[in-house]
Amino acid sequence: MFRHNPESPEAMRFSMSTIFVHWTITPYSIYTVAGLAFALAFHNLKLPFSIGSMLRPILGRWVDGVGGQIVDGLALFAVVLGMSATLTSGLLVISDGMESVLGIQKSTTGYAIIAIVIIGAALISAASGLHRGIQNLARINTWLYFVGAIFIFIVGPTTFILSLGVESLGVYLSDFFARNLVTGASGNDPWPGWWTVAFFASWFAWAPLSCLFLGKIARGYTVRQFIMVNLLLPSAFGFVWFSIFSGSSLFFDTTMGGIMYQAYQDNGFASVIYVLFDQLPGSTILSALFIFACFITFVTAADSTTDAIGGLCIQGVDAENLTSPIWVKTIWGCAVAFVAWISASFIGTDAIKMLFNLSGVPGMLIVLGAGLSFLKLARRVEINGDIVELKPTLSTDVRKTSEPSRSIT
Repeated sequence: MFRHNPESPEAMRFSMSTIFVHWTITPYSIYTVAGLAFALAFHNLKLPFSIGSMLRPILGRWVDGVGGQIVDGLALFAVVLGMSATLTSGLLVISDGMESVLGIQKSTTGYAIIAIVIIGAALISAASGLHRGIQNLARINTWLYFVGAIFIFIVGPTTFILSLGVESLGVYLSDFFARNLVTGASGNDPWPGWWTVAFFASWFAWAPLSCLFLGKIARGYTVRQFIMVNLLLPSAFGFVWFSIFSGSSLFFDTTMGGIMYQAYQDNGFASVIYVLFDQLPGSTILSALFIFACFITFVTAADSTTDAIGGLCIQGVDAENLTSPIWVKTIWGCAVAFVAWISASFIGTDAIKMLFNLSGVPGMLIVLGAGLSFLKLARRVEINGDIVELKPTLSTDVRKTSEPSRSIT
């Protein structure tokens, strides 16, 4: 299944459809299910800001004491290691970009400076307020990515991008279940473990954090809107984004003697994107804007991460009081930055997979529990001993009415 001749049409379709497996519907479904379960528990049931609250429908009052603390501890483990792995990749990508654009050589000192700047900017954003800081950064980031993708689509191999994207989407949809459930065990093939399992582990590692953050900001959304914003739109953007960037990379790699693969072998994965930019007009400007966009991306991720971690670590965070002290965010932000600096400086790409694999197991267990909780919340809500039956809208404020509401309130 995974054996194709290099640079063949089959190999290109396999590569592109595999990216769709790793970055579209399945991973965003993980976030959506967990986030919706937490949103219902946090806003509708008025339960504490805790992973244990999300699991209360299946674990009952066991999550009120030590059991809940154990669950939150597992979530913290997954979140901190997952964020450390992501920040490690950010240090590598930004450092390679600075070497490509500015000629600044990669070094442990450079990694440290980048990590300090990212975490420092995230803490400043967090201190400015959740909505103002994160939304402003995310808005800038979104426009940068849209403009960059449109530019590459227009000046790059447009016809090839469209053709390969459509073909790969067809392969992805026709082999959806086979590709998502493959392990490679039957044929002793290590490839799925190297990539598909590792990527899914990364999404599971981020799931506890993501469900807290997405659920926290979900107030006022209907369930339908929540699914649209957190599953359908990101997945659609993923199809378009990877068709443009990956399609362009495959085109130049196959028509210019394997320059992308050679860059990967010589300098690692982070350098490939800058080799792609070198094949396009305005490569220096593209690289500079991409570095800036990456910086904002990781600042935004660190911002939301420290905010969610801070909420887990203190008491008193609930649906009416959504803030946590800046000193808590600072401690955890510094811890994440330190782990990422060690990983980028002394281990490299292998550290990213190692951290994600370690953190993916507890994240997967939490997501499985969230799925069961969501199924139970879809049928009834229990609070203060009173049970209110729900209709398929899956949402109600049991303190106000016995009739289902249409939003997560």
